[in-house]
Amino acid sequence: MALGELAALADAVCWAGTGVATKRLGRNVRPVHVTALLAGVSTVALVLISIATGQAGDVLRTPAWSFALFAAGAVAGAAGMLLFFVTISLSSVGVTYTTTSGLYILFSLVVGVLFLDDRAGAWTIAGAGAIVAGLYVLNSRPVAAAKGAPSGGAEDAANAGEIVSTGRTAYMRLGLPAGTAAALGLGAITAALWAADLTASAKGLERAGPLANGLVHQVIPAAVFGAFIIASPRLRSQRVAPPDQRRLVFAGALYIGSTLSWNYALANTDAGVTALLASTSPVFALIFGSLLLRERLTRTALAGAGLAFAGIVAVVVSR
Repeated sequence: MALGELAALADAVCWAGTGVATKRLGRNVRPVHVTALLAGVSTVALVLISIATGQAGDVLRTPAWSFALFAAGAVAGAAGMLLFFVTISLSSVGVTYTTTSGLYILFSLVVGVLFLDDRAGAWTIAGAGAIVAGLYVLNSRPVAAAKGAPSGGAEDAANAGEIVSTGRTAYMRLGLPAGTAAALGLGAITAALWAADLTASAKGLERAGPLANGLVHQVIPAAVFGAFIIASPRLRSQRVAPPDQRRLVFAGALYIGSTLSWNYALANTDAGVTALLASTSPVFALIFGSLLLRERLTRTALAGAGLAFAGIVAVVVSR
């Protein structure tokens, strides 16, 4: 496996861990807090890395056109990240990752072929289809749950009752769990923003290095969301409990790994393939969610994970 593809998978693992860690945060920690903190921590880490590796000068000499593309991508990516954390606070880890990652794969492959001269051979397309299908199966539930049948357990029956009472049975007819109404809408917007970020970043990396892209992507959201928190007395006064502080530190460490691996992958393999492999994070989120959040690991979910892994193999072998 090439290092670019391996880095994309490392990003998937780190991003899954970041999402699961933030899922356990208390109510006082808002999505804007999480976004600002992760971006700020990553900014400091990237500055130190650029100095330690002697690349600070190269970062400062980034061409204006690349800088503009990085900045535009950073704005889109930051908006997408904030929406992602809003979505994950409204729905389950599985629904959030499935919606955003599945659509992000499709959007990224399309823009990669149309605007970035990416290669999309038969195996890549087949692998993408398997991954998207696996992500759907991974989080699907029996249609019988919509009728209050006990096949999904007490929690599923309660969710089904809520959906029926609010007239949203269409989502359960698709075999999707409660909360999908919000997840589908916000997930689609998030995926589109991330695809725009991917395109701008890939174009900018043609004339600049990945560290410059990473720094711009972290400085902008850190400054914007940090200023927003400072300007809001309500957000500024929120106290973070010690357990949440530890979770945020853990999430920050994982997010740094995600930032570094994503930028390395984007600079060393096709943008569409980077997005495709990085979007397998729901598979790893399933494992982490089962171990840390005690979310149920069903046979259907395992089948979906297996299908997604088969898609990963198809993509990697085709490279």
